[in-house]
Amino acid sequence: MRFEYSEPQTELERVFGGFYHINALGSIELGDAERFQALLENAAPPPITTVYINSPGGIVDVAIELAALIHERSDFGIGLAGA
Repeated sequence: MRFEYSEPQTELERVFGGFYHINALGSIELGDAERFQALLENAAPPPITTVYINSPGGIVDVAIELAALIHERSDFGIGLAGA
């Protein structure tokens, strides 16, 4: 899975609270939970961040770990691509 973090694209967006989001793209594989945790630590997204998931599936145990990491950040929103 590939993770992409995006901050507001303009100063005006930033002034109005911005639109912060994380894209999670691809199959869920071993090591993805650790990579996602590293992204959270390095990017330090604000409490209100949307996570968009576009995945055909993958390793269920890793998906549960990812869900737990997102749940810990209870202000994160979740969007499913194609839903």
